Amino acid sequence: MTVAEIWNCWSVGEVVFGAHPGQKPPIRLVEQHFKAKWRPSNMARKFWQRFREISEWIEEQVSTNSKSPEACLQELEALRVANSTRSSVEKQIIMIPLGVNALAQLPEKQRKDAAKSR
Repeated sequence: MTVAEIWNCWSVGEVVFGAHPGQKPPIRLVEQHFKAKWRPSNMARKFWQRFREISEWIEEQVSTNSKSPEACLQELEALRVANSTRSSVEKQIIMIPLGVNALAQLPEKQRKDAAKSR
């Protein structure tokens, strides 16, 4: 899942294709309505924690720094690339961008560092 896909699921809702096409509600609204009831398993809670860090970071940047969501998405994608890992595949060095789970740790660290400095 890309950062843009996470933001779209959070703010707009996920598009569903197939036999019953449509659009799921934005996860932001599902969370407001059901709170933790909609994610009862440990795996769902852990995924939500990572998902939430990215979505809330974008919302915070939009509200406090007057950035557009698109600018925030570009910034997060730049962080993914800047924190890439090197890998060797068939004697070629390639850069592997951070996955979403690892990327979610960056806004989390920023949030915790900001809380400590207060």
